[in-house]
Amino acid sequence: VSPVEASSVKQQGYSAVMAEELCKMAEKDDKITAITAAMPSGTGLEKFGNIFPERFFDVGIAEEHAITMAAGMAAAGLRPYVAIYSTFMQRAYDQLLHDCALQQLPVVITLDRAGISGRDGRTHHGIYDLSFLNSIPDISVCAPCCSEELKQMLRISRENKTGPFVIRYPAKDNSDGSLTITENISVKYGKGAVVYESEKDKNKKNVLLISLGQITGNCIKAAEALHDMCNVMVFHGRFLKPLDEDGILDCINELKPDVIVTAEDGVKEGGFGVSIATILQRHKISCGFDIISAPSKPVEHGSIEELYEDAGMDSVGIMKVVLRLL
Repeated sequence: VSPVEASSVKQQGYSAVMAEELCKMAEKDDKITAITAAMPSGTGLEKFGNIFPERFFDVGIAEEHAITMAAGMAAAGLRPYVAIYSTFMQRAYDQLLHDCALQQLPVVITLDRAGISGRDGRTHHGIYDLSFLNSIPDISVCAPCCSEELKQMLRISRENKTGPFVIRYPAKDNSDGSLTITENISVKYGKGAVVYESEKDKNKKNVLLISLGQITGNCIKAAEALHDMCNVMVFHGRFLKPLDEDGILDCINELKPDVIVTAEDGVKEGGFGVSIATILQRHKISCGFDIISAPSKPVEHGSIEELYEDAGMDSVGIMKVVLRLL
């Protein structure tokens, strides 16, 4: 029995899934290192440190140093993985841009607690990362909608040779089984996938939901509730950068939607939905359109479910936007 298998624990959420998969990868590749900034337990990397202590580095509350240290490791031929809470990644924007992206170094950053993070309050919601990451050149940014996609994205990140690779995921446990949505769909770099499609009825109007990350589950629930009223397709973009423009246009050409709604668990400004709107404008695609996103104002204390409902990001909120546009 390998040390990874022997130390396996019940996977309770994305942090544990990430740590488990990274340990499996590190067992086969001795160039993989792991770095965190005073969050070994919260990010799940405590597990990595117990198995590979010589390859694990906790730099303390110094996210800037963590990113620059990872850049140095990558320049020396190692494959560093940095696990940081999304909200604290804001501190290291400069290092990510100048030390990693401009140097085209293959540093992998896993952003934990991305999106609305729940009861930790307004300082811990990771709702700004999509916007500030979208501005950085030579970077890959992806967001899984379930645990299987997270595992596959981690494996893909290992093959990345140029520029930083960011994987963002929320703080959510697996108590209701919601971490498995697309277990039979393989993830390809820079490509999204259709994860739901209702039976087509030529007498009904057509709706395309384009999602990114964990909110995909709510889009599918909304689509299931709407399918008696309209034809619905859900396309999970998976990648903010590179954006799967061809996949989105293929869905539009196939469905010829009357309504397009995008959904993301980050702020609207500079985010995923705005990037989709740019594509629609460039290709002169005219239809009902709206963006579902996290509030731009500070998000207060509450459970993820409560805050999603308040922001209209739950399945009912998504339905209401679609029906209004129809």
